[in-house]
Amino acid sequence: MRGGAKHREIKISQLQREVVKLRGKSVDRYMYTEHESRNRAGGLKQIKQENKVVHQYESKDLARCHVLLLDKFTTH
Repeated sequence: MRGGAKHREIKISQLQREVVKLRGKSVDRYMYTEHESRNRAGGLKQIKQENKVVHQYESKDLARCHVLLLDKFTTH
């Protein structure tokens, strides 16, 4: 997602927030599911290929935790 157009095309419906167990602790995470990818050639072998899913976990050690920033963005 290097291009600005791809960033502007992201929809809130592509994000799903959930709480999961990780190393014995409950952590928040967002799952981003992309609708399309430019890396697919579009051949017959790729017709039934699943959409890419990216997981972003909460990190309280970081000054700019992506989960906390997304929480702040989606609540306003």
